[in-house]
Amino acid sequence: MLLQLVGFLGTIATARYAIHAGVIGITLLTLHLWVNGRENTRDRDMHGRVVVLTGAFTAVGLRVLTELADRGAQVIALTSSLSSPLVQELIPVLRQTSKNELIYAEECDLDSPASIRNFCQQLIQPRPSLDGNSPAESQRVDALVMTHEYPHVDSAPIATASSSISDVDADEHRLRPTLASFLLTTLILPSLLRAPSDRDIRIVNVVNPAYAAAIPSFSPTSLAPAKKCSTFTKEGYRSLRAIIVGRHLQRIFDALLSSPDKQAPVAPDPDADEFIRPSLLYKGSNIISVVVSPGFTMGETVTPLLASVGHTRYGFLNLLHYYIIIFPFLVIITKSTRAATQSILYALFLPHPRKVNPALSETGDSAKHQNVDGRVIEGGMLYRDCAVVALPGRSEREILEREDVGRAVWEYLEEGVKRWEEDEAQRLAEVVKDGGPTTRKKTRLSFAKDGKH
Repeated sequence: MLLQLVGFLGTIATARYAIHAGVIGITLLTLHLWVNGRENTRDRDMHGRVVVLTGAFTAVGLRVLTELADRGAQVIALTSSLSSPLVQELIPVLRQTSKNELIYAEECDLDSPASIRNFCQQLIQPRPSLDGNSPAESQRVDALVMTHEYPHVDSAPIATASSSISDVDADEHRLRPTLASFLLTTLILPSLLRAPSDRDIRIVNVVNPAYAAAIPSFSPTSLAPAKKCSTFTKEGYRSLRAIIVGRHLQRIFDALLSSPDKQAPVAPDPDADEFIRPSLLYKGSNIISVVVSPGFTMGETVTPLLASVGHTRYGFLNLLHYYIIIFPFLVIITKSTRAATQSILYALFLPHPRKVNPALSETGDSAKHQNVDGRVIEGGMLYRDCAVVALPGRSEREILEREDVGRAVWEYLEEGVKRWEEDEAQRLAEVVKDGGPTTRKKTRLSFAKDGKH
């Protein structure tokens, strides 16, 4: 009886409101497609290239990992624990589905500066060549893609049920992902600078899209957010600092290139698939640093943000009721994971401005791979929806283009890393004093074990 009643009501609704329902459906679909943004039309043969990927087992990171694996890249996916069931199950599946055995999970806890240093030390440590005749070289790295900064960071995980945390501790916790990116980049940097100058190297930092919320209150003299500002603004500060560091890092790369030591001729890399030569039009470095903002996604930005804001203000049950009501609307106005990764892939696949023939693709075998518009990757820029975007208003000129602002944020993060390392050393000392474990498990580098360079 119930099914017959539902069918009868559906027939009436279909006959009476078919046009209205069709218009609404088309409108919502158009809105969702518009929110998802541009599709990445670029492609690139990643065979022979090594990509270090953080946040590889988040939704966006896993999608990037899959896309790179399908294109033949050797991917070193960082994880806090190699014994995680998720890691142990996903890696064999990815190798099988992509038909790419060069997918590795390596232990690097981004919540621990000691673990980051341990991983980087082993990564850049020179290893003897396979033939025994060539000089020892460190692990080749063609791209460093950091997606761990993209998800919303909540201060709740560090609070206990019986106590609350201070605003200072909460801000320090929110700063940790940026400090991890900064420490990881600076430790790998010497190895990247020693690489042949004709090698195309990318550093891609993925940030949340809340940076615009921090611009009105941002000041180079006060790089930390105000204590009473909203969670969204604090997330904006975290994103904006990463954007500033990305621009400053490119400024450093280009300055090093103009030094006398870097102007000496360097023999071309015989293993490189693409050859880069000095150009009269482009005097920048072969190392490109960019920042990508994928936009808002349901699982990694919107839902955690609503939970952190609403849990204390409305209570869990009331928040759950509101969330159920607005969930369909959120699905429409947020990006899918696939759409969010398009800009990341775009930043990785765009040709380098110093390529021999930027008007043609690396393969040139189909229109999909042709660089007909002549676009190239622009170092230090912010990418969103597969295009370079500027900060709102005059902030592009007053914040990003000022070298003193970049230097101030750089020094701010250096001080943050020092505090972070001191805090970890203090906690380890307390563990030792209490008779706990004193050593950390060393990172096991699978690619070194397998002899793949």
